[in-house]
Amino acid sequence: MDYTERTNAAYINYNRAFGKKLNVQAGLRMENTDYKGVGMDTTFTNNYTELFPSAAITYTFTPKVGLNVTYSRRIDRPSYQDLNPFENKLDELTYQKGNPMLLPQFTNSFEISPTYGGYPVMTFGISHTKDVFTQILKRDVRDTRATFITQENLADQKNYTLSINAPTPIAKWWDGFVSLTGLRSHFRADFSTPETPNFIVDQSFNAFNGYAEQNFKLPYGFGLQVSGWYNSRSFWGTLRSAPQGAMDVGLQKKILKDKDEIGVRVGAILGTAVCTGENLFTPGLRLVANVTWESQTVTLNFSYRFGSNDVKAARQRKTGLEDEKNRVKGK
Repeated sequence: MDYTERTNAAYINYNRAFGKKLNVQAGLRMENTDYKGVGMDTTFTNNYTELFPSAAITYTFTPKVGLNVTYSRRIDRPSYQDLNPFENKLDELTYQKGNPMLLPQFTNSFEISPTYGGYPVMTFGISHTKDVFTQILKRDVRDTRATFITQENLADQKNYTLSINAPTPIAKWWDGFVSLTGLRSHFRADFSTPETPNFIVDQSFNAFNGYAEQNFKLPYGFGLQVSGWYNSRSFWGTLRSAPQGAMDVGLQKKILKDKDEIGVRVGAILGTAVCTGENLFTPGLRLVANVTWESQTVTLNFSYRFGSNDVKAARQRKTGLEDEKNRVKGK
């Protein structure tokens, strides 16, 4: 498929401090996008102009305690693979293909975060997304035994999240970080087809995920790091995923006056990073998926720091290219 896309954008920003405690920042971005795709048996075009406001208020109560309030409207464009109608065979009766008619999804989000030392310790957020990319299963009209996985803009979703981020300085030789997030999601999607008219899914579910990292300073310049993550049961389009998680362990050793470091890291040491899911919303079809990948790895690394430790790091500048890079999915 030959796909051409052009996006033009204009920005305006406002930033003002009111005294030493209150700072207000606001912005508005306007984007015009025009794209066209030409394939062997399909041609599609689209042109749209959208406004994306944003605002942030920061208030400092004390030198260490503050509050951040933010609002934004953003756009998430489909990945190029999800637009490509090329068929990717998964097994004898299942394949995957993109949807060239897939539209962007738009999200309005609001967050409020108490801060300590400039870092958020807790965040409460509300978001509302329209035209959500929804992964669905469909029967192949050429072979009624076969099904294919694709994406469509079927859903309207509201999320309520509460995140807690906390360092864990237990001792001089033991510190770490813990992040916990709870989610309440309301999902409404229209899966109606000529065979199943008025098939509306309207449901809510709770989910939880967590991440923890602990670092231990050992004698003779050794360091031990243990980290892990956990995701509870959740929903991805028509699939309900089972809980999953993993734990990594790493050992490092500083040498040559702390200028270099050698280390080994074992990923997913417990072998639990397996994704399983079950299709729930395709009438007459029951699909159970088990996905594994090269999660159990052993990595050996060596690093050496040249020059003075006092040299400042190079400044990192972001452009709109970062969003485009995210639209290219890795295998």
